[in-house]
Amino acid sequence: MTKVKLEKRAAFLITADPGRISGGGVPVIVVDDEEEMEGVAATLSRIMDGVAHDLGTGVYVVVQH
Repeated sequence: MTKVKLEKRAAFLITADPGRISGGGVPVIVVDDEEEMEGVAATLSRIMDGVAHDLGTGVYVVVQH
């Protein structure tokens, strides 16, 4: 049986509060409010063929599979 390795990688972080994000490695998109954050996350996930996840901390992460 052949094993297939699935890789996920973060493509974007989206937040209305840039103080919640430290470090780096992926682009961070700063928006004005929760509604805009949800819309940007949904749009980027479609464009990137990825999935948007609400981390419940005021930050969305969009990952590609």
